[in-house]
Amino acid sequence: MVICAITMLDETNHVCVACEGIVCGERQDIYAVQTAFLKEFAPGRPLTEVLMVAGDGFFDQSVIENMGFTNARFI
Repeated sequence: MVICAITMLDETNHVCVACEGIVCGERQDIYAVQTAFLKEFAPGRPLTEVLMVAGDGFFDQSVIENMGFTNARFI
């Protein structure tokens, strides 16, 4: 089981949890669902403006670029 969370800055510039869930297995399609969530519910911040994506190594730089985070660095 893996916990997946997306955090971002709200309108007052404070960190908030945008999307969180526990999944039974780590798969790229789970991250694609979270990416689609961001596209729909955070339209004021395009994925191209995200500068950092953190993960445990299941995915890499090429995966995040393919999901639309073209200017982000994987750490």
